[in-house]
Amino acid sequence: MTTQADPWASASQATQTAQAAARPADPNADPFASPDDFGGASGPRGPKLAEILNRLVIIKPIEKKLDQPIPGETDGKTQNIWVSDLTVLGDEPITVFAPAVEKNGKSYPESSETFRAPYTWNHWYAYGRGLEVKLDGVHADPNVSMLLGVVKRCPTGVGYRAGETWETIEKRWAEYRAALLAGRDIAKPQFSWGLIDATPEQRAVALAWFRGLSG
Repeated sequence: MTTQADPWASASQATQTAQAAARPADPNADPFASPDDFGGASGPRGPKLAEILNRLVIIKPIEKKLDQPIPGETDGKTQNIWVSDLTVLGDEPITVFAPAVEKNGKSYPESSETFRAPYTWNHWYAYGRGLEVKLDGVHADPNVSMLLGVVKRCPTGVGYRAGETWETIEKRWAEYRAALLAGRDIAKPQFSWGLIDATPEQRAVALAWFRGLSG
């Protein structure tokens, strides 16, 4: 089997580009063929980032939607969204929760569904400035087609400029959780969801999975 080039941008390589350039079609660049166990547009919803914290993931940007309404916001604020394919790797299952909702006069109770990893959700919405910037970079780079990394709570823009790291945020989050458990009311740490670079060992796992699909 011919060894294929590494198809992923790392979290630190993917940077913002003024305009995302269209890439020529490459039949060998897409590892998400059509395995029977893949999620689809009409399949179950994908996980929230909090549900895949610390998981190794691959995000392939497909289409960028600008100025989309933010659910629950009433002041007209909008956000940009990358419609993506999300793959969660590893051996641990992924449990996705759906809160109880009222829709069209009907009540839907809280529910959950568990998926066996690796699992891919197509048409998953990636949003937040941290992910948007990196997926912009991936989409504009003809040498890569996907973003590989580990989901973490990361600093906000202000935090990054102040020298904070994801380790800083994790420490503050642990202190916040401990305070709540002790009955103390303290301010919730500010953070943004993002990806950090995969280790060489994690990248090897991802490449082995990719080559298994396309081989």
